[in-house]
Amino acid sequence: MTTFKVGQYVNVPCSIYPGAFPSEYLVILEAQDGEYSGFVQVEYVTPSQTEKAQGSIRGIVRKIEGGRITVQLPGSFFTTAMGLTTFPASWANENIRAEAV
Repeated sequence: MTTFKVGQYVNVPCSIYPGAFPSEYLVILEAQDGEYSGFVQVEYVTPSQTEKAQGSIRGIVRKIEGGRITVQLPGSFFTTAMGLTTFPASWANENIRAEAV
């Protein structure tokens, strides 16, 4: 089980596709409680070395409360303001990877 901390950098899994410009990806996150999609600059996305169209977005933990973890993701998302996404802790523990300090 992962222990997350406010201010910690994390990698959130996503599907990645070419964006409208070479400097961005179209990303889709499929979480337990919904889907988030938008455009993210390439420097914040790490493509998978083994799976086509898969990767992760680098975000930062902003809040941990009531069994939910709020992560701020860089980019322009269609379904959430300021890139703030809230995940159930159970889903986050299984899918989100904390960056080594």
